[in-house]
This record gives sequence, structure tokens and C-alpha cells, in this order.
Amino acid sequence: MKRTVGSLVKNQSGQGAFVIVLVMLVLGGLIIGPLLSFMGTGLKVGQMHEAKVQEYYAADAGIEDALWQINNDQLSILFPDPGGYDPYAYSAYSPSSEWEYSLGDINDKGVSVNVENVWIPKDVAAPSPSVAEQIIEDGRLVVAGTATGAVGASGNPIYQIKITYYYEQDEGSAYYDPGGQSLEADAIGIWLPPGFNYVNGSSNLEENALDPYYCVPGVAAYKSGKAVVWDFSFVYLKDLPSYGSTGYPLEKVVTFEFTADEAGDTPMSALSWIMASGVADISISWDADVKVYKLTSTATDSDTGKQAVVESYSGKSELRQMGSAISGEYRAIGNSLMVAKKYPYYVRDTLLSESNATASDIPSSAVVEGAYLYWSAWLESGGGEQILFEDTCSNFNNWNHGSDWSI
Repeated sequence: MKRTVGSLVKNQSGQGAFVIVLVMLVLGGLIIGPLLSFMGTGLKVGQMHEAKVQEYYAADAGIEDALWQINNDQLSILFPDPGGYDPYAYSAYSPSSEWEYSLGDINDKGVSVNVENVWIPKDVAAPSPSVAEQIIEDGRLVVAGTATGAVGASGNPIYQIKITYYYEQDEGSAYYDPGGQSLEADAIGIWLPPGFNYVNGSSNLEENALDPYYCVPGVAAYKSGKAVVWDFSFVYLKDLPSYGSTGYPLEKVVTFEFTADEAGDTPMSALSWIMASGVADISISWDADVKVYKLTSTATDSDTGKQAVVESYSGKSELRQMGSAISGEYRAIGNSLMVAKKYPYYVRDTLLSESNATASDIPSSAVVEGAYLYWSAWLESGGGEQILFEDTCSNFNNWNHGSDWSI
């Protein structure tokens, strides 16, 4: 009997596999629940991630659109002011104002864009739009900055801040300052955009401790970039390093070395400023050719109300829009001496002797540095063509246009 039973047991060849299957079933029963839960969570996370990506791309599209509006000078068109009284119209002279517009639906998300003029000068209160406009258009104290293309003693590129002071010699003027002797430079600063850094000890204001303008600047992280500020205890503007000319106007320059995270980059949107005292109504000026914008784009899901917000800072360098010449820097006079007959229009055969060539509004205190004549010729009908000179007008290599004209 023992031998028979033993033989039967030994012949159960699937018994081991059966035990393994039972163990796997038990383990599977323990694992399948958490696994399904994990898969469900993964699906939900994937859906949430996809929704967030769509929200982000929608908001990013708003930033890209705002950058296009800025780079193509469309802000005044986007926020028009036909009558000149709309407080919500865009103003380049409003240092810290905001404007908002809708971009419509993108990825089924409503996108709104906010554009803000950022006031850069550190620890300085922003002036009102009217005061800012007066400072810029009066142009008594003009600040401009640029990378020179040269390198300093440390082998780094040089940046210069040029300060031009059009002092007033007329006693009846509120800006009266004969010879530019009274204006004090209280502080000079510059904001370097992200990716650029000031090289310590590299400015021309730190070369000699015996100089009246000697000053070590304070450098601090500021608005995603760096603020470099020379805070003087007391110094007259006239005593700062000269730009070259010591006559009218006063031209002073501050230079320093900088480094860039990307080799070869230049801080095109760096913005410099000066705080001054000693002359009535001249207390601050900044580089009005540079404008810094804060852009905020918000994408809102209409179903859930959830939002994605993207912020960005952007700087733009452009020629400032001035309503008149800078303090009498130039006067353009004269007129066409010839006009065309009614027909044919291209024949100019009427001479006007009354053309005005008198400049009657130059102040008696002004210094005339040069006078220039522009003349034109005409082709006599039937006389054949004679080229006196020609220029393709593709550049200004063949004549000196000064600083007040553009193509």
C-alpha cells in the first residue's frame, strides 16, 4: 500500500507548477489594485500636464504678440488717443503706467496681455507723465549710453555714459547757469539688463582718489539685472571727466568695463540716469532712447477658471521723439526757389525771389559753430542730361549729416 500511494504521489508532475500559479495569483491580487490606481493617477496627471502646457503656450503667445507690438512701434496704434484726452491711451512719457488688451481665444483659453512702462532709475520716484515729457523735450540735460566697441585694461568691453548739458546763459531763463558752473551731479546710475555685469574698479571715476569726482559705485541686483550707482558727496558736473569738448554744451562721460554671459553680446537696453541739483528745474534726466517694458500675459480656462500667467521684461532702444531742436542746436531756413507750372508739372520755370533765408529766432547768447548750404539743380527741358554728382542714398558715407537728420 505504501509503495502504491508513494507511486501515485510521485506521478503528480503538475503539482509544483500549480503551487507557483497559486502564489502568482495571490501576488497579482495584492498588486493589481495599487497598479490600476497608479495608472489612473498617471492618466489624470497626463491630462493635467497637457492642460497646463496648453495654458502656458496660450499665455506665451500673448508675450510674443506684445513683443511684436513693441518692436514694430504699434503701441500707439493699439492704444490710440484720437482726441488727445484719453487717459487710457498709450504714452511714451508715462514712466509707470499699464495698458491691457485682449488677444482672444488661443487653445480654448482667453488671453489678456498687460503692457507696463517700467521706471528704472533706482531709489528715485517716477515723475508724472507731464513732467517726464517736459524733461525729455526740453533736453537741457541729456543722458545717453552705448558700448564703445573698445576694450579696457582687463580685456573686457567698455561702456560709456555720455552726459550733455545745454546750459542757459540768458538771465531771464529759469535754467540760467552761465558757463554751466552751478549744476551739481548728485548721482549717476545705470541699469544693466540680465546677462551683463559691472567689472569692479573699472570706471574712470575710480582711477585716482585725489580726483574731485572720485567715487566707488554701489552694485546691487535690481529688476532682474544689475544697478550700478555712483553716489557723490559733492561734485560739480563741470568737474567730471570731459568727453572731448570743453565748450558749449558741456559734455561729460563715465566709462566702465562690463562682462556678458554670452560672448559678444552688448547691453543694448541698458538705461542710465543722473540726479542733479544747483539749477532750478533740473533735477533728473535719463536715457529716453531706452524704454523697458514689463509684459504680463494671462491665459484663462473658461470652463475651470484656472489661469496661467507668464511675465517677461523687454527693453527697446530707439530714437527719441522730440518736438523741436535741442536748445537751438540747429535752425533750418530757406525754401524752394522754383515751382512748377500747372502743366506740365515736371517743368519748374517760375523763380521765387521771396524765399526766406533769415534765422530770426536764434538767441543772442548762442554760439554759432557752423553754417551749411544745401542746394539743388534742375534739368532744362530738351537740354540733355548732365550729371553733376550722384548718390544712391543707401547710406551717408558721402556727406556729414550731423546728429539731427535721418534717412
